[in-house]
Order: sequence, then C-alpha cells, then structure tokens
Amino acid sequence: MYFTTHLLAGAAIGHLSGNPIAAGALGLISHACLDAVPHHDYRDIKFGLVDFIIGTALWFSLLRPTGLPAAIGAITGAIPDLEVVLKQVFRKWPQVFPSHSGLSPHRRLKLPEGFIIQVFTAMSSLALILFI
Repeated sequence: MYFTTHLLAGAAIGHLSGNPIAAGALGLISHACLDAVPHHDYRDIKFGLVDFIIGTALWFSLLRPTGLPAAIGAITGAIPDLEVVLKQVFRKWPQVFPSHSGLSPHRRLKLPEGFIIQVFTAMSSLALILFI
C-alpha cells in the first residue's frame, strides 16, 4: 500500500484506540493486514516521493491535532515501508517486515482497481479520524 494509506490507517487505529501503547502495536499490525489486501504498489521512487509529500501534508494540515495515539499509530503504520525505500537506495538492504520478506502475504492488484482500493481505504481512515 502507499505511504499515505498506511499513515492514515495507522492514525485512525491509534485515534480510535486512545492508547499510545496499543496504537503502536496496532499500527504495525495494520501495516501487515493492509499489505495482505490486494492493492497497487508503485515501482518508481518519484511516485513514492509524491506520496510521501501528500501524506505528510495531510498530517500537518488536518491530523496533527488529533493526539499522541494517532501520531504513534500513523508512524508505526507507515514506518515498515522505510525498508522498502532503503532497498531502492541500497540494493542489498534486507527486507525483514513479514509482508516484505515473504513471511506473510503481500498481494498486488493492477490499476485502476488497485488504486481504487487505496483511495477507499485512505478516505475511510480519514473519515474515522475526523468524524469519530
């Protein structure tokens, strides 16, 4: 899944939990669960940079005031993809997160269906944060 999707889902879970410790654990779990849902992944690092900018802008414009659990959930929901970025930069960088290493499923879906799933997940997460 995209950075923005993982960030928003993690933030929603953290926000709903209201507990920073639970938010951290659930954010990581959400990353693996979302990777198991068939989705589109970009291959070009330029799209990753745009995705990072969008997610960061959303955080600082709308979500920052949501509190510590949301922040921790957002960080732990998105941070496993840092190893994917590092793998792009350093080809021999190991993939240890279960859905990146092959230990758990990481299902892919082509465009446009895979993108639609991302948008639905991100928008649902954003709605949970803003309205609950």
